[in-house]
Amino acid sequence: MVFAKPYSEEGAMIDPNRLTEMARNALTEGQAIARRKKNNEVETLHLLSALIEQDGGIVQGLLQKLEITPNAMALSLDRVIDKLPSVSGSVD
Repeated sequence: MVFAKPYSEEGAMIDPNRLTEMARNALTEGQAIARRKKNNEVETLHLLSALIEQDGGIVQGLLQKLEITPNAMALSLDRVIDKLPSVSGSVD
């Protein structure tokens, strides 16, 4: 997983090809979650939800070490995402 500013110090977008495969998959899944929920923006909540669902990722293990059940966290997060503004019609 990569934790980086979305922009480099020069103000240019970070090259997604420099992200790990797991990070790219999480970003893609975060976008898919936002689309399914009809949210017009991909928020950090969508990315966190994708990271929690990711098999073999670091987030599930971290949550377990903190004695937080990943499924319970995912359910709570889903409820919060459901409260985000959504658009009607097609978002594709």
